[in-house]
Amino acid sequence: MINKSHLAFLLGLFLRLSASAQTDTVRKYNGSVPKIADTIVKRNGGKTAVELLEVNTENLVYKRFDYRSGPIFTISKTDIAYIIYGNGKRESFELSAKPLEPAAGSDLTIMPDGWRYFYRNHYITEPDMLDVASQLHNKNLDLLIDKVEKRRVWHTVTLLSGIFIIGDGLYLIATNRSVRYHPGGIVTGNTPAQQHVNRNIGRILILGGLATEGVTIHLRFNRRKYSHLVMDAYNKDISR
Repeated sequence: MINKSHLAFLLGLFLRLSASAQTDTVRKYNGSVPKIADTIVKRNGGKTAVELLEVNTENLVYKRFDYRSGPIFTISKTDIAYIIYGNGKRESFELSAKPLEPAAGSDLTIMPDGWRYFYRNHYITEPDMLDVASQLHNKNLDLLIDKVEKRRVWHTVTLLSGIFIIGDGLYLIATNRSVRYHPGGIVTGNTPAQQHVNRNIGRILILGGLATEGVTIHLRFNRRKYSHLVMDAYNKDISR
């Protein structure tokens, strides 16, 4: 006859085997951020360094390793040849009965690269990125694009204004020196007191122009922030 302790042991063993089988079906990656990237190798030869979040029977859930604050992506296992994990282990995936024929440049996500963006294996500028995002005709996305365009206008206005103001200040200082001579004697013009006032005005204009250029720099970084919001919204929209 099976005693109670033996029955408890068999029950515990069954529960452990069940939990292990479930873990093999869906693997979720939690905990600290990995220091070494996993690498997804697609069937078209493309490679992406990622932080894996989940591997299940049909697809993989991940973030790009070089942009972990960005959106979460999902990719079907039918599009993946194999994964190289951060510890060096390699896992391959069998092609389904009806494989999808991968096309070059089929990845439509946009990723930042300095002041430029990477889209379909090419570097593009901010205006080009906004043109791509506007093709989705998403109202919320269009509002963000409009904010970027307004900041572009103000950035141009403050940039040119600052240059003009600084140039005007330098001109006042250069044309109002204390004493100007020519071979025949002193050149008549503004009085020394008026020249002194004009030079001070020139200095004030230069400081004002530099302050305007400071605003220009702020607007440029602020515009970049909103451009990244457009990029994130676009990537989330196409990944649905």
